[in-house]
Amino acid sequence: MWPQRSQNENVEIGHIEDLRLFVSVVDEGSITRAADALGIAKSAVSRRLQQLEDRYDIKLVDRQPRNWEVTKAGQELYQRALAMVADADDFDFDFMHTSRP
Repeated sequence: MWPQRSQNENVEIGHIEDLRLFVSVVDEGSITRAADALGIAKSAVSRRLQQLEDRYDIKLVDRQPRNWEVTKAGQELYQRALAMVADADDFDFDFMHTSRP
């Protein structure tokens, strides 16, 4: 049985996409390159990354001028996000390519 959510819990639409964005930031090695790869503005990537940090109340990336580094918490989230994003992609593929009556 799935745990019941209270009425006060907010389910955010696009959470998988935010995790996909974070994976891209780590994979690309920078916010700028992730923005280019995703085809969105650098400011949008920065804002969504900040929203993800706010959501979990943790720092995912240490940002310094001309340098940034994924934190230990960010590394853990990255590993888990990789699995979630892969599962979401598999889910989409499976159901989009299933023959329907």
